[in-house]
Amino acid sequence: MSKLSEYSKFDHLEEDSDSESNNPLPPEQAASPQAEQTKDSKTGRYVFSYGGQKVYEWEQTLETVTLYIEPPPNISAKDFNISISSKKLKVGLKGRDQFFLDDDFFSVVDTTESTWFFEGAILQILIAKQHRGEAWLCVLGKKDKINPMFEQELKQQLLRERFQEENPGMDFRDASFNGSAPDPRTYMGGIGYDG
Repeated sequence: MSKLSEYSKFDHLEEDSDSESNNPLPPEQAASPQAEQTKDSKTGRYVFSYGGQKVYEWEQTLETVTLYIEPPPNISAKDFNISISSKKLKVGLKGRDQFFLDDDFFSVVDTTESTWFFEGAILQILIAKQHRGEAWLCVLGKKDKINPMFEQELKQQLLRERFQEENPGMDFRDASFNGSAPDPRTYMGGIGYDG
């Protein structure tokens, strides 16, 4: 697993890799950097930050989780070394000995349906969930989950998507739930198949 202090490696590509300090963060952040999950009000995506610096954005549907990573200028698809296994994601640059991201997924992934690509200047990693309808509370690791308020919003979003899929003639976009949102994967008999 990569150290959280290494999440900003893309910002220091021009620096000599043999530099004396392995910590790319400024000294005031290096002492006690914090990982944080927030929600971008414009895009509706969750944002994973470390030490006040955005690492990636992410969103999910019943079937997929999508990561959005903004690499530095002049980095193209051919420069990346990306590995998606059923339990782990590695994202790095070819020719480098360390990965920018190297961590376990929140849950199991269907590797046959997962892929990555560039759209515009953004690296997108499409992760197919092994368990359709499962609410992922983070993408990587298990300790940096979204806060409980966002968790309820996320479960409601997935429930609305599920209800829309099960009832195509009805519109659930503005539906709201009283109290705590149930698990979208198992609620009312669960999703039609156990993928």
